[in-house]
Amino acid sequence: MNIVTVTMVALYTAAMLGAWWYDPEVAYITIFVFLALGIGFFAVGMVMVRLLKRHFVEFYEKMGAKLIGATMLLSIPMFLRALNWICQEQIDSYYNLYYNNISYSNAIYAILTTIVPVGAQMASLIFGALNKQNKQKSKGVNEYKSLRESAS
Repeated sequence: MNIVTVTMVALYTAAMLGAWWYDPEVAYITIFVFLALGIGFFAVGMVMVRLLKRHFVEFYEKMGAKLIGATMLLSIPMFLRALNWICQEQIDSYYNLYYNNISYSNAIYAILTTIVPVGAQMASLIFGALNKQNKQKSKGVNEYKSLRESAS
């Protein structure tokens, strides 16, 4: 694991602990952490996509849209979490609506801010799939070459 991954996991864990033990002062820290995570995911993802576009044009043409989509689906839920906390802190009617319909609120919140990013992460595992596909192709080419050499 690199330092960026460890830092993002630590920030996310801290934000979730802040969400568990509600304290108005902790709420603002939680908002900041979710905004930082959203900005971090977006910035790192877009830099990665830009570098792929520059150095691996063929790969970018095949997978660029998926990578941009995965980047968006990883960063937007963090912004939604921050927005949810901001609305709970600032708008009393939103706070009452959210907690009076907690089962629906939690279901929607879980789908939009947990399940969607996990799905995006799973969808962005295309590097492993491509590596496996390339290994299979090279294995077939090597077998063909060895058969051809043995025939001559």
